[in-house]
Amino acid sequence: MTDYIYGIHAAKALIEHQPQNIKTIYFSKTSSQRISELVALAQTMGIAAQIVNPPKLESLAQAREHQGIVLAVKPFALRTEQDLKLDLAKQSEKAFFLILDAIQDPHNLGACIRTAEALGVHGLIFPQAKSASITASVRKVACGAEMGLPLYQVTNLARCIELLKSEGIWVLGAVVDASQTLYTCDLKRSIAIVMGNEQNGIRPLTQKSCDEAFSIPLSGMTQSLNVSVATGICLSEVVRQRL
Repeated sequence: MTDYIYGIHAAKALIEHQPQNIKTIYFSKTSSQRISELVALAQTMGIAAQIVNPPKLESLAQAREHQGIVLAVKPFALRTEQDLKLDLAKQSEKAFFLILDAIQDPHNLGACIRTAEALGVHGLIFPQAKSASITASVRKVACGAEMGLPLYQVTNLARCIELLKSEGIWVLGAVVDASQTLYTCDLKRSIAIVMGNEQNGIRPLTQKSCDEAFSIPLSGMTQSLNVSVATGICLSEVVRQRL
């Protein structure tokens, strides 16, 4: 099986960090100097490269915004709930997990992955059903961050939350009308932050499974935030409290 990823940042990250997973690089004659340099670097590692026309790139990427480069790669390996159990058993520091409850927009999922990896999250958990998966468009937005962050795709999110709680991890859900705010929560302990769907927020069963709910206080006319922006605010507060 072969997957395809596209975009300069995603391609650069894969060439630099996981060249063994690249089968072939496809690029256009009209590609930028930056892409030519990336291809030259890849070729020094023994990676095959082919010049193709722009329509072929678009066909491979299944998208127009390929930026002149597409990589044929080995399928991305997601982790499972069983992997999470094993990883939790080896956890030696205060846990820091992000749970995304049915995030369906690929751009939002990719942005959350990038932010989570940058801020030191130990793992990102998301459900198999009613959620975007790790597609080429998600990986383009993530800019390679998916390679440095364990991604757990689980079949039963509520059960997974109970697993985290059984390991002493406090689970906090972001809820618009929660009386407690993010800034009054104790985020220094082992925690998992739950962020909800773009339209409906956290699902009722997921919210019921949380230990605690919090809201992000907003003082302007705008009363809602994009989920990737809200995720960045929450994760940044965890980092701030742990400094």
